[in-house]
Amino acid sequence: MKKPLYILIGIVLFLLIGYFTAIRLLNAGNAGPDNTVWQTFIGRDTTVGILPDKYANYYSYTVALTNPNIGFKIKGTFPQTRYFSFNVYSLGDNTTQGSLVDYQIETDSGKPNPFIANQDSVETDKHFTVHIVPEKYKDQKLSNILPYRKGARLLTMVIRLYDYDIDDYGGEQFPTVEAFNLSGEGDNIITTPTNLPT
Repeated sequence: MKKPLYILIGIVLFLLIGYFTAIRLLNAGNAGPDNTVWQTFIGRDTTVGILPDKYANYYSYTVALTNPNIGFKIKGTFPQTRYFSFNVYSLGDNTTQGSLVDYQIETDSGKPNPFIANQDSVETDKHFTVHIVPEKYKDQKLSNILPYRKGARLLTMVIRLYDYDIDDYGGEQFPTVEAFNLSGEGDNIITTPTNLPT
């Protein structure tokens, strides 16, 4: 009678160790800014079937959400392209969570961004920060918020460039990504840096 009990205990321990090991491995990325997480899909590469246009490039970062309170801060400079956007998708149900198109993205300084009409007549800024946060934090005072819905398990962040100039990313460095945990409510929100999911 004791042997089946020992086997059951062994199986439970094995599963628990496996679960916590997987969580640790899935959250073993850098704790600081990282721009090496982006996977590239270059439009002129005819072996990439999902791209309909040779002038469109996509850069994606997909994570398994093991923490329901994790947010992502993406910092970069506007590329020299005709079109530029951020999209967030939930792969579990294949739905879009939201998007920001080039002219909608506020700059860090508050000056107009380079995609506004008549940009040559006004002083612009090239630096931006996009925040991808759980939906319950969508009303926080963070710039360029893209919320994702509760229950999302696999999240994909996508940058899309169209008619890029100079090089595949429009003459700029890839944006950096940082992860942070959110806690609290209302005006008492606390953000704590954490490791990037891998």
